[in-house]
Amino acid sequence: MVSDGTGKRASSLGEFGLIEDLARVLAESGQDGSAIPGLILDIGDDCAAVRRGSVTDVYTTDTLVDGVHFKTGEIPWRDLGWKSMAVNLSDVASMGAKPVMSLVTLGLTGDESIADLEELYRGIADITGEFGGVVAGGDIVRSPALFITVAMTGQAVATAGGAAFN
Repeated sequence: MVSDGTGKRASSLGEFGLIEDLARVLAESGQDGSAIPGLILDIGDDCAAVRRGSVTDVYTTDTLVDGVHFKTGEIPWRDLGWKSMAVNLSDVASMGAKPVMSLVTLGLTGDESIADLEELYRGIADITGEFGGVVAGGDIVRSPALFITVAMTGQAVATAGGAAFN
């Protein structure tokens, strides 16, 4: 757990309080994104967003951890792949954007079967085939608990009479 040096724990702040506290640390060091031209949404929203002319690029990431967000053996692997992308797709869609590309990181215990991991990726392929975007890369690491992290980019384009982003 994160401690502020006084013994206070991250759990005492809650998710949004912790995000606010960590954003303050970045702002104090000048590393909060304020120097990025066109940054219109930053830490604390579902997506970061950068306006570049008539295009707004959005960026989001979510992690699903076994025992926290799902339980291995209680969810089919294909459904888990679908879910891991769906939480990111919903963030991108909430910004009025369309998915472009994702990076998928798997934290594996080493006990997962290849067949299960292939099913996971079939679920990912199913949902990206339906809603757009591609998986362009990622990472695989050993972990004491299975987890899946998806980082996704999306784009919103301004129409003749409307904004690229609201």
